[in-house]
Amino acid sequence: MRKFILVLLIIIISILGLSACTANEEPIEDELEHPIDENENEDLTENGDTELPVGDESKTWPVSIDDTIEIEANNEPITLNYFEGENFITYIPSDMIGEPYATDEGDAYRFYTNYQGNKNNEVYLQILFYPEDMNQKPDILGDAVDIIEDSDKYHEWTIEEYISKDGFLHGFLGQHKDRYFSIITNSMEEYSEGFIPRANKIIQYIYFTDTNEYLVKE
Repeated sequence: MRKFILVLLIIIISILGLSACTANEEPIEDELEHPIDENENEDLTENGDTELPVGDESKTWPVSIDDTIEIEANNEPITLNYFEGENFITYIPSDMIGEPYATDEGDAYRFYTNYQGNKNNEVYLQILFYPEDMNQKPDILGDAVDIIEDSDKYHEWTIEEYISKDGFLHGFLGQHKDRYFSIITNSMEEYSEGFIPRANKIIQYIYFTDTNEYLVKE
């Protein structure tokens, strides 16, 4: 009889212990419903990569690149070297020299021919950025040039274009972020065949680092 009572007590105690554990059991975390963050994946592209905001794209610029220029109807290979200005980069022919140019009008850079190591200060391309607070259109070449008609312009980005009477001095007026800038090419008869294609390459590769865009739209 005592043995029967002892077994009965053990069974009762076991039942009470199981009931207590069941009442205090916490729900499994994986089964809980979590709120969905609708903005959680808004910066991901379709392939799962993070999409950078417009204007934050990073670029890797090689020290030099190979290209071709057309001289007398023939394509000739040319190497162009990286050049960095205040708010732009470009590539310049390896037989030209780029350097800042002192002027009271604004921030300027000149790219001189340096054929066979002989720098010519009279044959160059100049880029000049006028002060940001300049509200009126600058007069970049004075009265010694003619204004090129819109239908005959060389570039789509220009506000106005100018050419000297002898045809060796060209001026191009543009605007970047409400700031005027000008590009001038100054050449000579014996240089024009090779210089102008080189100058056009410099213009082609101008890239504004503050807005991440090329001057010449493709």
